[in-house]
Amino acid sequence: MAIGEFYTACPDAKYCSIGKIKKHQTEDYARPRGLMPVLFIERSQKWGGSL
Repeated sequence: MAIGEFYTACPDAKYCSIGKIKKHQTEDYARPRGLMPVLFIERSQKWGGSL
């Protein structure tokens, strides 16, 4: 997953998709699942892109 760019599933993702998401959408996804948004974003960047 790449924030703000096209993304693919990272190992933590349950689903794989292509599209565009914003940083706040990633934070909204991470918080209810008990994930730390900063770490989730860093892992997403590792697997697919940058902010």
